[in-house]
Amino acid sequence: INSKDKKKFTQARDEAFDALKKVSLAAANAYNEVIRFQSSWTVAALVRRGDISYFAGDKIVQAPVPKVVLTLDEKYPEQNVLTQYQASIEQKVEPQTLAAKDDWLKVLETGKQKGIANRWTKLANERLNTYIAADLFPVLRDEVTDPEVKP
Repeated sequence: INSKDKKKFTQARDEAFDALKKVSLAAANAYNEVIRFQSSWTVAALVRRGDISYFAGDKIVQAPVPKVVLTLDEKYPEQNVLTQYQASIEQKVEPQTLAAKDDWLKVLETGKQKGIANRWTKLANERLNTYIAADLFPVLRDEVTDPEVKP
């Protein structure tokens, strides 16, 4: 790819990433205001901040490929421009996935330390199971609250 086309490629990738990152940072900052209080709401805010990080990155990965990238891929088929684009997007999103994992792990750790077991700790565990590693984070079943009725 010549330098002019490489610049188009980089610009298309960065525009897609920067627009969504700006919105997700604004939302995450709102949750940071709650987290600093160290209240029972902290676990809920941490789950939501992790959700913002993960799902914003996922939106970027799932977004349609910019036309300029598709054009470059057709123009230079031997250079796998589309594959390079997708790899670079995944690389840019990886820190957000790791941030989400850290937030969800903080929820589980806080729950263990403070004896909190609520819908937010359960949701954090489910998120880790579904999006990070199912074998490392098994989902716990709900406890049976109604006694079994005997006929």
